[in-house]
Amino acid sequence: MKRATALLAAYVLASTAAATAAAPSRSASVTSSSYSAGAKPVALTFRLTYEMQCDNPGKSLVVSLPAAMSVPTKIPPSAVLVNGSRPASVSRSGPKITVSIGESHWLTCKTLNFGSLTVVIGRKAGLGNPKAKGIYGFGVAVGAIKGTPQLRII
Repeated sequence: MKRATALLAAYVLASTAAATAAAPSRSASVTSSSYSAGAKPVALTFRLTYEMQCDNPGKSLVVSLPAAMSVPTKIPPSAVLVNGSRPASVSRSGPKITVSIGESHWLTCKTLNFGSLTVVIGRKAGLGNPKAKGIYGFGVAVGAIKGTPQLRII
């Protein structure tokens, strides 16, 4: 009986550990088409995983670019992809770029699951890497979800 109890306890602990290890968590990353200092134009890809209601990623993604980065006055929506589709709008205010990512649906639910969002700001946007080598943080926010993925410029 003691052995059966010990085996059951070991199974429960292993199952719990496996379920915990497999559970998704919030994450944010940024990659560049070039990591060379001063490279221009570059494409940036932001990948975020976070809690989404009904698989809706939210209304907009705000990206705070490093001050040392070269940013054009306007970025056309045709230079950006949101999960493979063109956004309705892209705006810039100083070092912040706001990309529309969602649309209102008449159907709502209360299901909350982890989902992924991929936003690519393509080369046609005209962004340029900082001229100095270093590690740069990119603030990203979707509503209350915030992060600061980092990019190493060499």
